[in-house]
Amino acid sequence: MKIVKKYIIKILTIISVLVIGQCLPLFLAAQNTSKIFKQSNFQYPDTTFKVHLCAHGGLLVSSFVGSQLSNLAMTVTSQPLLGFQGGIALSSLFSKKYGFRHHLRYLQQGAQVEVSDTQQKAYKSTFRIHTLQLAPLNLFYHHKNWQLSLGPYLGFLIAATIQRKNENGQIVNDSSIFGTPEQLSNYAQKIDLGIQIQISYYWCSVIESTLFYQRGLLSVVENAAAVPGAGKPAIPQPAIFNHVLGFSLGYIFNK
Repeated sequence: MKIVKKYIIKILTIISVLVIGQCLPLFLAAQNTSKIFKQSNFQYPDTTFKVHLCAHGGLLVSSFVGSQLSNLAMTVTSQPLLGFQGGIALSSLFSKKYGFRHHLRYLQQGAQVEVSDTQQKAYKSTFRIHTLQLAPLNLFYHHKNWQLSLGPYLGFLIAATIQRKNENGQIVNDSSIFGTPEQLSNYAQKIDLGIQIQISYYWCSVIESTLFYQRGLLSVVENAAAVPGAGKPAIPQPAIFNHVLGFSLGYIFNK
């Protein structure tokens, strides 16, 4: 998992350098700033399929919500956690104002929760989740420089860690929260399904900024024992869900 995260960080770094490298000459070459920032009407590329590809990256604030958060922590609320996100987006216009937006995105999300040690002493712990997210067929409405989109997303867990105290009382990152085939409860959910809403603004033909909100519909923590077996009653899954607010800056390639 460390190797996967290492390559993801490299990819995000390359995307950031590319965005800065492409945007900086545009700003330096501009005789008048208003030519860039006061563009009245962003137009999609005049191509047969009317599509554009965007590489983007930025920050997010995530937390957990749900009525059974106390199953994971000592409290019923979690503290927000700052993380990174980045990826690519493909927008396809099928009419003058409407189209579909498709995302492939890496997210570093999670939350801070209050847990207890073996002596029942409370301490703050960071539950970090690394997710590769696919969001196909998000319907969008485009008007002038603005775009509003809504649709589903499907997330796949890459890695997960939670801070716990070891026998020496030191706080360490514990990757066992990711889970094993033999583990029956209290491990990270491998798939997240949810909905997202995004609003984007096109500063010019090559730069866009996006604010997005996501709400998970599947529990963050999986409980395999919840699946009813022979003579066993059904146990509900813990109601603990992802809650994400993010911002990204992107560069449009086929302008």
